[in-house]
Amino acid sequence: MAETALKKALPATVLIEVEGRSYSGAIVGKDALVLTVGHAVAGSPPDVTLLLSDGRRAKGRVLGIDRAADTAMVKIVDEGDYPFVEIAPKAADLQGRDFLVTVAHPPDFQPGRPPSVGLVQVRGEMNGRIWADSSRPIIGSGGPLLIAGGGAADEGTLVGIQSGYAWGGFLYTPAADYQKSWNRLKQGGAWGQWGPGTGPLLGIYSAEDENGCKISQVVPGGPADKAGLRSGDVVKAIDGQNLKDSQALAPVLSGKDPGQEVNLQVQRGGNAMQVKLTLGRRK
Repeated sequence: MAETALKKALPATVLIEVEGRSYSGAIVGKDALVLTVGHAVAGSPPDVTLLLSDGRRAKGRVLGIDRAADTAMVKIVDEGDYPFVEIAPKAADLQGRDFLVTVAHPPDFQPGRPPSVGLVQVRGEMNGRIWADSSRPIIGSGGPLLIAGGGAADEGTLVGIQSGYAWGGFLYTPAADYQKSWNRLKQGGAWGQWGPGTGPLLGIYSAEDENGCKISQVVPGGPADKAGLRSGDVVKAIDGQNLKDSQALAPVLSGKDPGQEVNLQVQRGGNAMQVKLTLGRRK
C-alpha cells in the first residue's frame, strides 16, 4: 500500500541533531531545502549537520523560522545531488484518503538506526494542524507526512510535517503553511511568537498562586532543576517581566527561544533570589 511513498520518503528524510536531541526533516525539491519544525532549530547555532538515510553527513545552515507557525527551513550547503520529495500540488482532501504514511527519527539518536515508519489515518483538524492516528507511535518532530496508496499521481507527495502530539494523536503542520511564508523562510531570520505547546521550556509544573507563578513540581534534569529551583518556589518575574500568576508564564516565554539565558526573580519562603536559567527545547 505504501511502497511507492516510502521509496520517496525514506531517502528524503534526514536527521538533524541539536543539543543532544534528534529531530527529523524532509528534503523538498532540487534546491536541497529541508523543512522541519521551528522548535527544533530555534536558538541553535546556524550551522547544523544532517544525517542522510544512506549514512552520509551533510552540512546545513538554518534559514528562516516562523515561531507562530512552528515552521523552519534549512539549506544543505554541501554540493551534491540529494533525494527529495515534492510538496502536494494543492491542498488535498485528506479526509478522503484511507491512509497516509509518516516517517521520523526518534528523539534519542542511535547510530545506524533507520527512521521509523507508520501508516496514518486522519482524524480531523486541530488548531490549524492535521490531527491523525498512527498504526504505531512514531514520535519524531519534523518527520514528513505523505500521501500513500492508490497509485494516484500525487502518491508520495508531502502534505505535512510532524509538529507534536495531542489527545492520543499526532499533529502535523500542513505543507501549505510552509508555502505561505516560503520566500521569507528562504531569506532567513526568525520572527513571530510561539504558540501554545511549541515554545521553550522552563522545566516546571505550576500551581495557582496570587503572588506569581508557583512551582508545584520541578522536572528532573530540566532547566529549572539544573538552575537549582525547587517545588514551592514562586517565580515573580522573567527578564523584568512580572508574572502575576501561572497563566502569565507562556506569554512571557512566547518571544524567547530554546538555549536563551533568562534572569528569574524568585521568592523562596521569605527570601528573594535572582536565578539565571537556560531555556530548554521541546522534543
